Amino acid sequence: MLLQINKIIFSVCTLVVFCLNFYSVQSQTYVLEVGKQYEIPFILPKVLGAIKIKATLKISNPTVFFPEGLSPSPLSVVTNEILQRITDSTYSIEAEYIFDRESDTAFFLWGTALAGNDSTTTLTLENFEVNSVPTTNNVVNIRTSSIGTPRPYVRFSVFDPGFPNPITTQQTINYAYKIDLQSDVRFYAVTITGEKTLIGDFTNVPLGVHTFQFTPGPLWATGNYWVMLETISGSRFQPLHIRN
Repeated sequence: MLLQINKIIFSVCTLVVFCLNFYSVQSQTYVLEVGKQYEIPFILPKVLGAIKIKATLKISNPTVFFPEGLSPSPLSVVTNEILQRITDSTYSIEAEYIFDRESDTAFFLWGTALAGNDSTTTLTLENFEVNSVPTTNNVVNIRTSSIGTPRPYVRFSVFDPGFPNPITTQQTINYAYKIDLQSDVRFYAVTITGEKTLIGDFTNVPLGVHTFQFTPGPLWATGNYWVMLETISGSRFQPLHIRN
């Protein structure tokens, strides 16, 4: 099953501790530990009421931070969140939130710190609009480091959504994935209770983009599953829905 993301953010300047291992950041430059997932806040001077955000996210060095989704401020209610990857270094963002109380955090971008040895990258929101009003580009600087022995490079696999989805039994769903290191690759179907069934096992898959097809037989029960991609550099999940 998917693990809940540990909401930890480090600042190079200050560190204020709250419950649930959530750290508030007072600077727009952050130090992240390689191999962990973080929520990065994007700050606006004042946010209140209903807001609609639209922007293009540019990443100067995509080998340092891998975006995986958006999440709302604790002071807001989310009505829409879309993070769409265009290239390795470009993403589109569309989101709608309702703030009952004034906040200086519009939203969080969550993802994984990838590279070690104090590598750096810049996250920039370009063509940034709030309620259709152009807003100054928002810039966040990230520096990653490794605790203990430096880890020179960590890159996680990319696992795209399957198509078509939902499917029926004896219908095929197609997945695409990308790995940056040669690796054994396994695929599992995971039930909502955490039971895993091996559905694909491949040895020494070369780096690059690959596809995987899965056709559930007539004995597969209808319902909601996760498909888990397991590689040498971690695991990734995509939903699978089997219908009558």
